[in-house]
Amino acid sequence: MNGLTQRQVQVKEVIKGFLDREGFPPTINDVADAINTSEYNARQIIESLTRKGVVTRKKGVARSLKCIT
Repeated sequence: MNGLTQRQVQVKEVIKGFLDREGFPPTINDVADAINTSEYNARQIIESLTRKGVVTRKKGVARSLKCIT
């Protein structure tokens, strides 16, 4: 899927699912908890997805994660 790793696909699905379910984006901690990893690792995966153009996020703004694709 667009050159994404399994973990990246998993994070993308977590973000989309959270948005659909809750009506607002997840925090980094929400993502980390959902994939059972550290906040640091979740942040790294999200930054990778941002560079690939799969998600957008405003630095310094809580709950700003959005899936583009």
